[in-house]
Amino acid sequence: MTLMIKKIYRPKDLAQFLNVTPRTIINYEKEGKIEKAQRDKNNWRYYTYEQMKRILIQFEKWEEEAAIKETRVITIANLKGGTAKTTTAVNLAAGLAMIGNKALLIDFDPQGNATECLGFDPLSFEKTIKDIIDDYVTLFPEVIIDTDIDNLSLVPANLNFAIAEVILPSRHGADLVLRQRIKPLLGVYDFIVIDCSPHLGKLTVNAIVAATEIIIPVEMSYLSVRGIQLMMNTITSISAALELRLRKISILPTKFDIRNAKDNQMLELLRNTYKDSVMETIIHQNVSLSDSQSEGKVIYHSVPNSKGAKDYSKLVEEVMKNDKR
Repeated sequence: MTLMIKKIYRPKDLAQFLNVTPRTIINYEKEGKIEKAQRDKNNWRYYTYEQMKRILIQFEKWEEEAAIKETRVITIANLKGGTAKTTTAVNLAAGLAMIGNKALLIDFDPQGNATECLGFDPLSFEKTIKDIIDDYVTLFPEVIIDTDIDNLSLVPANLNFAIAEVILPSRHGADLVLRQRIKPLLGVYDFIVIDCSPHLGKLTVNAIVAATEIIIPVEMSYLSVRGIQLMMNTITSISAALELRLRKISILPTKFDIRNAKDNQMLELLRNTYKDSVMETIIHQNVSLSDSQSEGKVIYHSVPNSKGAKDYSKLVEEVMKNDKR
């Protein structure tokens, strides 16, 4: 519905906009959820145009906040490649689903690696995340597909999605597109996990803005550890420009080799520098992880007794333990 400019609006007008009864509007006022109506000379209740605008904006935000309490949106991001972003996104989403959570994995990288890691050919899909971001006609149910893992669904991506980096900057509210588009999914899924591309563009910004939590996978190399500050600065800059709903930023050590002295030094540096932001879980270097990707399987199905499977199971446990909803 469009809010037409009028001098006054009655409670029944507001009730129609919010799709509730007039009595509910009175209850909202009593509970302090919306501002109180004014009174005319006959003591009839009414709202001004400015009040209506404020209430509708407030109600949309309140409704979103209520839904987001039921859904954790976890973006896996790092501006550096080769840090196990996709491995983490796929196995975290799958692990969460396998213990009974309803999970959705959004492949937000034009390379379509997350899609491929679940055994799908990215080029086989007529509709992908590109259609969700490109227009407001395509709906998520047209794009979401089931996987062979109970409770886990996927929004696929392929190289056609690369055009979004060109198109998005010209869009009004370009940084908020994903956040707006996933609203109908909030409260439907327990977890939405977003896999990002390894560079700072409009797609990565969208994934950060949509998130309630960010996990930054970091391999144990000097350049990777040093690059964390760039990622942190990026999130701070985005936060200064836009209202983020982030509850937590976590750093996940990956590709760790306990036999390597430099890896141990980097892990110590990481923990000394970023303290409690560094997760307890460590993803060790494990050939089974790369093998499972080439097979199009999650690590729990490919090599269930491997060190990689045990590490990602620990990550799932830690994520569940840190539930701040």
